Amino acid sequence: GGEGLVDRIERVGKACLGDPGRTRDGAAYLLARLLTRPDMEDGRLVGFLQWCDLTLRSTGSSFVPAGVYSALAAVFKLGQRQSLLDKVPLALGIMSQ
Repeated sequence: GGEGLVDRIERVGKACLGDPGRTRDGAAYLLARLLTRPDMEDGRLVGFLQWCDLTLRSTGSSFVPAGVYSALAAVFKLGQRQSLLDKVPLALGIMSQ
């Protein structure tokens, strides 16, 4: 066992959120599609939201926040309302930094 496919997709997507331009936009959309799947919403999505919080607190780049916020917006645009309601407080905490 090495890293699974979902782990690799998530790792590469997160790494690309700091790139300028279309790469960042594509990574945000990819992560949102991946993390809003019904089988991913509980564990992986919460983990991603926590990663977003830590990343925004510790980054020195000006590109990373744009990618993180783009991914968050895509998650809440593409996700199912009922499954995202309990994640709103965590997302609001991230966005109020």
